[in-house]
Amino acid sequence: MCERFKFDERDAAIRAERLIEWQARSGPRVGDFVRLPDGELRRFAHHWGDSIQPTSKGGGSFYFFGSGMSMSGGLDPAIPIERIVDTGEVRDGSCWFFHHGFSGAHRGVDFTVPCRVYAVTGG
Repeated sequence: MCERFKFDERDAAIRAERLIEWQARSGPRVGDFVRLPDGELRRFAHHWGDSIQPTSKGGGSFYFFGSGMSMSGGLDPAIPIERIVDTGEVRDGSCWFFHHGFSGAHRGVDFTVPCRVYAVTGG
């Protein structure tokens, strides 16, 4: 059995560097949260420019590369961007990257980053 890598000081430095890029991005980002009209909280999974898709009920895995995230998992139908409003809330979202920035099997380290919370308006 493989031993998992532990998030350490070097990973914390990588996270801090990438977080600067992440926080500089405006608008809804893949990885941010969205409150659906029924009150359920999901995360944005794919951005099409004019619409954005939330994760399906099962969630997904978010890889943090700094200026954004990519998601692996299921998608629900896209929501037009004009229906998305920032609530002003911030919530920690789980994500991962490769330990010390080197890819390989079982090298992922998990952590959280602050994510914006949006809501869907209108019908």
